[in-house]
Amino acid sequence: MALPVIAGYFKWESEQHGKIYQNTLNYHKTSKLIHILDLSIVATMKDVKDVVEYSTMKAWQVFARFKLYKENYNAKHNVTKEICELHYCKNASTFAEEAISRFGDDVFLILKELKLNQK
Repeated sequence: MALPVIAGYFKWESEQHGKIYQNTLNYHKTSKLIHILDLSIVATMKDVKDVVEYSTMKAWQVFARFKLYKENYNAKHNVTKEICELHYCKNASTFAEEAISRFGDDVFLILKELKLNQK
């Protein structure tokens, strides 16, 4: 009569160890998945940074070419020099800062996060 009770206890005890093992496996699978997702997020953030830098560089090249043509036109037609010292397009660094600010807060936060992760 005590045999089913003892067998039931051992069955319950073995199931408890099985659940702990399954939970440990699930934990490690989830940890690997989280790591993979973190890597893909960082890769996507780097892609966004590359797109922003490329777009900014191309826009600066177009603007620099226009600026050169305008300076040549002004010199050819004796137009007085324009004062552009306070404008954001006076050099490439201020142009890049303005371009990043115009891309939006999300891109700015992504670039800031990438700088923090690289340190």
